[in-house]
Amino acid sequence: MKKYIFTLIAALLALLSFGFGQNVAAQEDTGSYGIHIVKYNLNDSQESQLTHDGTPVTSGTEDLQRLAGVQYTITRMTKTEMNTYVTAQGADAFSQTITTNAQGEAELTGLPRGVYQVTESKSEQVPTPMSPVLVSLPMQNANGLINEVYIYPKSSMVLPDTPQIPDTNVPDKLPDTSGNIGSYQIIIAMISVIVLVGFSGLWWTKKAHE
Repeated sequence: MKKYIFTLIAALLALLSFGFGQNVAAQEDTGSYGIHIVKYNLNDSQESQLTHDGTPVTSGTEDLQRLAGVQYTITRMTKTEMNTYVTAQGADAFSQTITTNAQGEAELTGLPRGVYQVTESKSEQVPTPMSPVLVSLPMQNANGLINEVYIYPKSSMVLPDTPQIPDTNVPDKLPDTSGNIGSYQIIIAMISVIVLVGFSGLWWTKKAHE
């Protein structure tokens, strides 16, 4: 009897662990983050018109000149034991170059959670590129977590050098792109209830025969 009960408990724990692992893996693999770049030809006084908290600027930029044809390389980074960031290798490696359009805009979406380095390329219209910056996806600002991060590159632009990846336990809503994650969790819950009911029945049966 005891052996059977322990087997039931072990099966329950295994099912719950498997379900949790599947859910976490699905969230990590789901590309639902993006980096949006808007390039203005700014002087020091104009830069104060822009915020650098990751949110889009929706007003006060009508008279600013936008630059087309500026290239940016976005590279996925990984954290070392020394709390520094280096270029990700192996299966996590990722790097892509994007170019601003006629509106001075460039974007890269569908990115997985992580830290990315944004590097501005030197060119005739950008003789002094901004220093490379690290962007955390999602990014934490005063209002919470944002999945779509907007940056406005300039040489004096300031962003955290070592952003902290938010804890995966924070309520970060990811779209259900697999089509079966929700139903899978329901099945796991039902199996867990059945196992618990079976365990309770065995316990009461044993109690009645004592």
